[in-house]
Order: sequence, then C-alpha cells, then structure tokens
Amino acid sequence: MLDIFRTMPVEARRENLAAYRDFLLNRDGTKDLDKRQLDRREEGMRRYERPLPRIREIDRGVFDAQYKAFDPKVEMSPELTLLLALVKVNGAEAYGVEAGFDAALKRALKSKDECELTLLCEETYHTRILLSTALSYGVDATAPFVPPPSLRVLIGAIGATPPFIARPLIFASEVLGVLVFSSLLDKSRQILSHDPEMRDAVEERLSEVLVDEMGHCSYNRMLLGPAGLAQARVLVPIIAAAMSSTIPELKALGAMPSDTGEAIARLVSGSLIPEHVTQSAFIS
Repeated sequence: MLDIFRTMPVEARRENLAAYRDFLLNRDGTKDLDKRQLDRREEGMRRYERPLPRIREIDRGVFDAQYKAFDPKVEMSPELTLLLALVKVNGAEAYGVEAGFDAALKRALKSKDECELTLLCEETYHTRILLSTALSYGVDATAPFVPPPSLRVLIGAIGATPPFIARPLIFASEVLGVLVFSSLLDKSRQILSHDPEMRDAVEERLSEVLVDEMGHCSYNRMLLGPAGLAQARVLVPIIAAAMSSTIPELKALGAMPSDTGEAIARLVSGSLIPEHVTQSAFIS
C-alpha cells in the first residue's frame, strides 16, 4: 500500500487517472445514465439478489423496531446486529448519490470526464449489494436507510459546494468507508463462523464493495494537493465520530474504529485489507 495522505506528483496524477478510467471501463462496462446502471454490474447483481437456498431465522419484530430506531439497550444476537449494520451502513452514500448526481452530471458534461458519474453509479450498487444480504433472512429490504435530517442537510450542502472545497471531506469519507467495511468483514467472519455459507455470502458482498472503495480513495487522492490531503487527515476522526452516532449499530458491533490513526496505519502497511481485495482493486 501507499501512504494515502502523501501528495502525488502532477504528472503521476494524470497517468493514474487515465489508468483508473480504463480500470473502471473494464470492471463496470458501459453506463446507462438514465437508469444509473452499469451493464457488467447488472450481470453480477443477479447473483447477489438471489437468496441463499436456506432462509435464516431472525426475530423480525426486533429487526423492524431496531431498524426504525436503534436502541443499544435492547438485547440482540450479534448476527442480527450485523444484519442491521449491513443494511444501514450505505444509507448516507445512497442519499448523497441522489443529492449530488445532477451536479456531477453537469460537471461531467463540461469537463468531458465521466469518472465521477461512474463512481456514483457504483455507490448505487453498494447499496443494492448490502441490502441483498437481508433476502437470506426473509427480509425484502429494497430501499436504503434514510439518514437523519441533520445528516441529510450536511450531505445536501456538500453536494452544492464546489468540488475543490468539498473534495477533502469526500476523500476523508472514502477513507473511513474503507476502514469501516474492512472492520465489518472481520466481524462478519467471527459472527458467522457457525454458518460458512452465510459467512461466505457476506464476505463476497463486502469484498466487492471494498474493491470499489479502494478505487474511490485512490481517485479522490489523485485530485488533491498537500493542503487538501492535510485537511482530509484531520477530518477522518471527526467523520468517524459523527457516523458512530448516525449508525449506532456499527458502534454496538465494534465495527467503528476506535482509533482511526491506528487503523489508517494498518491500511498504509497493507495489513488491513485482505489480499484478494488488494489484488482486484485499483490502488494509487
């Protein structure tokens, strides 16, 4: 891994951005902007959106109540807490895609660069992939979790902010996303060790998301200079604190890094992300 907060030379940025565009085309295929679909990802979704042969049992009443308003005092199994975290963790990103897509489309038409649009489309697949986990528990979760009003206001403000101002916050959010999804992967292996079929299904989904998130980190890093990267480093623990209160399931599960600095050090060293993810991801 590279030091994600180290500035990349301008020429290297140009070369790597071109390489990333090729990577996205090979991974995602062509875009349908009206439907916000990527043709190669649609093929993969058919597998994710098919439940496992055996439907797992959960306390549906507790799930519904905790999904609506999570109460850490309610006694739940670790598996149910994991499921809640998986179906809710991408809620802010899903809302951000809706809030920022039109502005990103205008920028893409002006710059003739659709890379950002592809990344937004990838986020819609993250939401669908994670929601599909619930199908194997007999829960048809088709709509993403709606973040609280305060977070929706912040996301809307970010979407309306010029990219050069918003980019450090976006990059910091992507870095935290990598930390959280890698932690969820570790937790899922532990919690679902009794059920290898479900464990592997969850790991496949989280690995798919992590491959994209690593690329998103690389992309946003390539668009930032020293000042923006320094700002992003400061912002990561702040965003982590905000996310802990927004999605308390992550905290209850122990999937929110308590020390983002230590987690980032592990990310830089290459010990945080599984090898099969780093081999498939675009890292620059």
